[in-house]
Amino acid sequence: MIKKLGLKNYASFGFGQIISLLTPIIIAPRLISVCGIENWGKIGVGISIFLILNIFLDFGNLITGIKTISTNKNNPLKITQYLSAIYQFKFVVLSALLAFFIIIIIILNKEVFLYLFGTIYLVSLASNPIWYYQALEQFKKINTIIIISRLTQIILIYLLIINKNDYIYYFLIIGLSNLVVNIYFLRKIFLQNKINIISFSKTNIVEIFKSEFSIVLSNLSISLYVNIPILIISSLLGNYQSGIYKIAEMIVGLFRSYLSVFFAVSFPRFCIQYKNDKKEGLNFIQLINKVNIAALFTLSALLLGVYLILPLELYFPSKTIEIIDFVIKFIPIPIIIALNIPFYQLLLYNSKEKEISYLSMITVVIMFVSCYFLTLIYQLNGSLISLYIVETFITGSIILYYYKYIKTTNQNI
Repeated sequence: MIKKLGLKNYASFGFGQIISLLTPIIIAPRLISVCGIENWGKIGVGISIFLILNIFLDFGNLITGIKTISTNKNNPLKITQYLSAIYQFKFVVLSALLAFFIIIIIILNKEVFLYLFGTIYLVSLASNPIWYYQALEQFKKINTIIIISRLTQIILIYLLIINKNDYIYYFLIIGLSNLVVNIYFLRKIFLQNKINIISFSKTNIVEIFKSEFSIVLSNLSISLYVNIPILIISSLLGNYQSGIYKIAEMIVGLFRSYLSVFFAVSFPRFCIQYKNDKKEGLNFIQLINKVNIAALFTLSALLLGVYLILPLELYFPSKTIEIIDFVIKFIPIPIIIALNIPFYQLLLYNSKEKEISYLSMITVVIMFVSCYFLTLIYQLNGSLISLYIVETFITGSIILYYYKYIKTTNQNI
């Protein structure tokens, strides 16, 4: 069972990810207590903007890249060619993004230092080598990257964030903590695979753009619908309310990060097994996702149980209880998300990126319209309602499309 599910990989990857998941929980109290919820809201808006921009830097690495590397482990020439092309592309995109972003910051003249320091964070996102090690299932190296960078972040945040206005240094601290470690490992990858990004190939860059555009469009749409709410809340209700939403979104973000880890570990193994034996691959994806959903359901039930039983009024002031009441309403959302993962993985493997991108674009429209008007009417609770609407729509649509797809194939799950 352990070997079949690849649980050793999960255990190995999981140690570093626990630190990664706990880092926001450790950092947030320091930032909120020193800088205030309003400035925490400004940081939350900035994080959302950079995560959206990061989609252009990843450009399909987390899906297409992992699939390409994992299925060509025994073809070093193919890996070298792909890595050279993808990092040439990353360099071009990063240069364009930095130039555009800095111009926008200067023109808008709003939170200039926060966002200028954020360019360091953007560079660190572009240099992230974790996706490559995920494809090769080298989880010890991933752990090293995560543990060093996250512990550095925690130490520096607690040492350097001492005044209310120090929130402007958040992205500088996070960016440098990631960048130093990323560059060290990226250099090793370049030397090992003899990657050359100096000799640009316009043809390679155009081919990458064409081949991965649909999945990038899908990922961009996903990032937009995840990050749009806090941008709308900040615009309509102000930074204090966006700070409260960021606290709730951070808790859901822990679950999203876990699901991202689950996807990162299971997808390469699924690709390999499905390529060798479709039946074996389908059995793997069915079993591992059942275990995942059961674990999420159990954890959610425990959290809800503690919330209902624990007399919060004895331990927290009324304002804190109001925030907790808002946060706890987000708990079922990860289960809804998890239900679509096996179907999503199968559709990705079968090159249905274009169809998924169309669905994602529809989702962005639904999120923007529903979140904007529901937030106007119901304030923060409106943004929560819109989130449930969108996640239910996505999961239902992916499952329905998958069953429509298998009518013309011999696949099943």
